[in-house]
Amino acid sequence: MARFQYRLLRGDSDLGVVTYETDDFPQHEGVLQQSSAFESVRSLFEREIKLLETEGATAAWRQLRDEIDGPGVRLEPHEWVGKAIVNPLIHIRGNKVWWR
Repeated sequence: MARFQYRLLRGDSDLGVVTYETDDFPQHEGVLQQSSAFESVRSLFEREIKLLETEGATAAWRQLRDEIDGPGVRLEPHEWVGKAIVNPLIHIRGNKVWWR
């Protein structure tokens, strides 16, 4: 099976390379090889996961998602020709990543 890779970008920051692994409909799953730029946003994604797991935290989660997504998040094909995925609903826990 082909291993598709994407560059994870947030605004002008290159956060690393996502290697697609599988689908668990309706989401895609993969592994993130983090760049040094990821450190500047690590806490945002860690807080986002905590809010996802907290009952009744929908408003706080949406506010945090606006902060994460504000600069423009996208997955761009890395070393293959394909379409970029613009504004994916992406979640990161450690080096595991999943998106819709």
